[in-house]
Amino acid sequence: MTNPQHLITRIGHWLLVFLPLLASCSLRGGLAAESTATPLPASPTSSATRPPAPSPTATLAQPTATPAPTSTLAPLFAPVDPTASPAGPPPAHFLLVGRPVPPHASLSVVASYRYGSTNERRYDTHHGVEFANPANTQLLAVAPGTVLWAGDDLAAAYGPSPNFYGFLVVLQLDETWQGHAVYALYGHMLAVAVAPGQAVETGDLVGYVGQSGVALGPHLHLEVRLDNPMDYDSTRNPELWLRPLPGTGLLAGRVLDSRGRPVRDARVNIACEDGKRRFADTYHDDTVTPDDVFQENFAIGDVPVGECELSVAFVGGTVKEPALVNEGELTLVEFIEP
Repeated sequence: MTNPQHLITRIGHWLLVFLPLLASCSLRGGLAAESTATPLPASPTSSATRPPAPSPTATLAQPTATPAPTSTLAPLFAPVDPTASPAGPPPAHFLLVGRPVPPHASLSVVASYRYGSTNERRYDTHHGVEFANPANTQLLAVAPGTVLWAGDDLAAAYGPSPNFYGFLVVLQLDETWQGHAVYALYGHMLAVAVAPGQAVETGDLVGYVGQSGVALGPHLHLEVRLDNPMDYDSTRNPELWLRPLPGTGLLAGRVLDSRGRPVRDARVNIACEDGKRRFADTYHDDTVTPDDVFQENFAIGDVPVGECELSVAFVGGTVKEPALVNEGELTLVEFIEP
């Protein structure tokens, strides 16, 4: 591979699992899952041959930050006043109506390696989100649709190189969005349980959690792609498409500098009424695509309902913004460098 952002390494990644931050799959690493979920019997069937395990001897190369674009962006949304009467939530997508794993499994996105982030520049820019669960955990259809592909990616590359995802399933959703076809990609599976052309409903079995392709540990890598299911650059942030869990909502927005340009790798700290500290990092570079409507550069799902305070530390000082999270809704917040 000639693109430095698609170098593969796997060393040292197990040390990151479920320490202060969770880590997950990238071209340079994998995710070792640790969960209280009970593994299912290790007897899934697949007509494909499992790809060989990735070599652990690749050399770690630190990603290079991409300069911010020179164009300016006008503010799209004002800071949220939790005491004001809401004018109605912005139109959320939420086409992924179900979670890709059963209720007894870990249902939340891995926090340390969200879409567009690099886990503090440890890995390449992430084009999806991770669900950390043991091998053999069932993988379920997130929405009604048709299986576009089920098998390995040895012959046809769905990622930056063949055998990147290993066993994968690509589901074309029945519902489109503003004329765009929407696809859900499941990567690094142990085995598939569906066939191309098969129709599925929400919650139907599509396969099992594994660690095929470049992953070193078992987990699910989930992507959302628009229009071109084989285009690695056509992804969107899956957290904007996943319906929030009961009692939670979604926060998203932009962090801009004083000239209106997106700020890369900024940490958005989130303090909510439950006392739990949360964070989301802004997108590292332009290899991931913001939402066509929101033009966000961060998002975090499954935030508990109620008032939260978001903060970003700029060179000129820390900016704080309140946000009111409503159940099943999207709240947008914007930060501008002072």
